[in-house]
Amino acid sequence: MADASAPDRERRDTAVRSVLADVGAGEVPTLVVFNKCDLLSPDELQRLKSMYPAAVFVSALHARGSAELLEIVASRLAMDTQLITVTFNPDSNEDRRAIAELYRHARVVSHVAHDERVQIEAEVPRRLVERFSRSQVNR
Repeated sequence: MADASAPDRERRDTAVRSVLADVGAGEVPTLVVFNKCDLLSPDELQRLKSMYPAAVFVSALHARGSAELLEIVASRLAMDTQLITVTFNPDSNEDRRAIAELYRHARVVSHVAHDERVQIEAEVPRRLVERFSRSQVNR
């Protein structure tokens, strides 16, 4: 989140991007959010919007733009999934718990039981894929 009213906002943006690159996060998806947009003139706000067309412009003081920000963040988190196939032993208590957790946190695409095994294909949030790595995961 950047202060839209800061006179040196471009320098600050460059500094943040530099730090992200230095720590190896230069390719991580980002969302630029400008706060304090209520302090800008209409012309200055329009100029900033043309410079940063994908950014979100908010005013925390006047509660403007927060709904749009929440919608964008929720949308981006929902789309950050990975399709995996996991095989479980349904006789194992640990695997039954893992199946329940998978149903709670993922969108199950298919669930097939065969040869005393359960194979589940699911869209799992990337941040949770490792939880299922102890099972047979095919990416």
